[in-house]
Formats: sequence, structure tokens, C-alpha cells
Amino acid sequence: MEAAHPITVHLPLALTFIAPIIMLLVIVGVSTGLWPKSVWLVPVIIVAGAFGGVYYAQQEGGRDADHVIQTYGEDAFGDPIHNHAHWSDYLFWTQAGTLALAVIALCVPPLGMLRILAFLFALGAWVPMYYTGHLGGELVYKLGASNAFDGPKDMLEDLTKKLPKNFNSSSLEKEHGGGQSF
Repeated sequence: MEAAHPITVHLPLALTFIAPIIMLLVIVGVSTGLWPKSVWLVPVIIVAGAFGGVYYAQQEGGRDADHVIQTYGEDAFGDPIHNHAHWSDYLFWTQAGTLALAVIALCVPPLGMLRILAFLFALGAWVPMYYTGHLGGELVYKLGASNAFDGPKDMLEDLTKKLPKNFNSSSLEKEHGGGQSF
């Protein structure tokens, strides 16, 4: 079984990071007359991608979490996984609010304040983005939750890499007295 969640999370996190930066550039560009108001479509697309990506990553993450808990038990990773999931829920709902505000601001052009509110929501998404990513990294790199996806073949390859180069079964027989079990 391959862990898909780590592959799917990085794009929505990157989009979450750049969304308020792009929004601010567009707000300034539109308010100074440099760009037309329709350019607001660019941050809307970015936020829509982040929102969809977070949703998809949550689905993959749920499956991966079930596998980790099934492999190691609820006591081993339950709390860190649940904390990671809660912060990803906050990120999802922050992105949902940002997307709703950004779409309304696109459809009702005279409401420039809505663009600023959407920008503040997008900027606020950095908090759950940080904690979601931090707790996910902790699960993988500090606690080793990703080891649940190492199959027997991977474990056997790791074991054989640790054996001496001149290892063979006859050296074990000599060392331990023939066919005795050890």
C-alpha cells in the first residue's frame, strides 16, 4: 500500500500560501487602475484550487490515518493524527470562507471591501496551514507514522542491506553448530 496523502498535500499548501499574496497584488493593481477588475479571477482560481486540494488531501489523509491506526493501534498515533485532522478541518473551512467571499467579490464588482475581507480570510488560512503541515511533518518525521506503509518486501530489503557483504547460511551453520536452531 502506497501513502497517497503526502503526495496530495503540497500543492494545496503552496496555493494556500500564495493566495493572499496574489490577492494583495490584485487589490493594489485594480485600485491603482493598473489592471481591470476582472483580473480578480486569478486569485479566485488559486483559492478554488487550494480548497479542492485541501478537500482531496483530507480524503486521502483519512484513508492513510485509518491504515496507520490499524497497523500500530489507536494508542500509538491516535492523538497526533486527530490533532492533524482537526487543523486540516480548520484549513478546509477557512478556505471555504475565502472562496465564498472571493467569488462574491468577483460577481459583485462594486464591493471592493469584500476583496479585502477575502484577502484577510486567505491570510488567516496561514495559521491552520502552518499547524496542519507542522503536525503532519511531526507524524512522519518525528513519530514515524509513514513506516506503516513499508511492506514486507521493503522491510526485507532494509534487513538485507544491514547484513555483512560476505553473509551466507553456511557461515551461520559453522558459527552455531550445524542444524541447531538459534
